[in-house]
Amino acid sequence: MKGNGITAPQWRLGLAGQADGDEFLGAQQQRLRPIADQELCGARDQSAGRVRMPVGGQSVPHHHDEDRTVVVLTGTAATLLMPVGADRWQSAAVTGPGDVIYVPAGWVHQAVNLGGTEVSAIEVSADPVFNRSVHALPDLAEQGLIVRLREAFADGRLLPGTHAA
Repeated sequence: MKGNGITAPQWRLGLAGQADGDEFLGAQQQRLRPIADQELCGARDQSAGRVRMPVGGQSVPHHHDEDRTVVVLTGTAATLLMPVGADRWQSAAVTGPGDVIYVPAGWVHQAVNLGGTEVSAIEVSADPVFNRSVHALPDLAEQGLIVRLREAFADGRLLPGTHAA
């Protein structure tokens, strides 16, 4: 059944990440499970996966060739953002369950688990094979900034929303 561009097998894939795809460790050191991609369900020009980050976890700074949309399911995270052509972090988006963040193609970003529970999210992209186009940039990691974000969140000074980095 096609009609709306979504093939029937995708309807059987739940947002909880229950699918035939095996969980793997991604280039950003997050646990990933594809839940809708070309290999699993015949999707064209799109994919989705469940991303899990443990307490104290953070991704490696990276960017993708395609736009990304992330829906936070559990936990609280800060996503550091650097627009194309910039040479430093511009903002930090603090998100929790139910929040959605959009990351344009080419923008460098880094997710940081701020809370005392695992962060779980659904990531959707125009990459037809989930997480194929990640470009890791470990040299951009700023541990001091990450420590300050976690301290500010723990002290109640960093609230949900977008903040200057």
